[in-house]
Amino acid sequence: MTTLSINHILDAALPLIIHSGIRRFSLSALADQLGVVKSAFYHHFPKGKNQLIHAVFEREETRIIDALNHATDSEPSTRMKLIRLAQTKIGQLVTLARLYRVREEIADELQGFFVMRRRLYLKRESDLIADILKTGIERREIRPVHVDLAASAIQGALQHVAITFIPGTGIDQDESLANLINLLFDGLTLNPGRSE
Repeated sequence: MTTLSINHILDAALPLIIHSGIRRFSLSALADQLGVVKSAFYHHFPKGKNQLIHAVFEREETRIIDALNHATDSEPSTRMKLIRLAQTKIGQLVTLARLYRVREEIADELQGFFVMRRRLYLKRESDLIADILKTGIERREIRPVHVDLAASAIQGALQHVAITFIPGTGIDQDESLANLINLLFDGLTLNPGRSE
């Protein structure tokens, strides 16, 4: 008898969900692909199909957050942490877009599911950005700011910029992201600290 790990199940389920959509995804098709009986999944996912689908996307979200954490851990300054976070986020999104080309008829269905999950993911991402900002304030690298508001602003800017970086645009994403973070740090004024 084959013992299935959670990761083995999730690895096989993700492409099936992306290909067939959430409604047409079936545990029977997944069981056929893995060469097991459908009841084999209930050990790890006793609530069935919906629990498995949520686990697939929660794992992918965790992978992105882990990659963001890893990318920022070794950077010494707040500015470089935010630049690495931005570069890694865009890289993760581009990779996912390349790996999982979603058919148009499935995209709407998945979009509805992602809207439900989005709030949870965005909270995790915002908390990570807020932690970077708090550390920057503690180190006196940045001035005291309303951390949650600044984290939301950075997150919103990155989300908007992410749309620009689709494969094949020819845009230098590293330079553009560094420019965005520098703009956030330096502001729009010619003489920082001076207002008229």
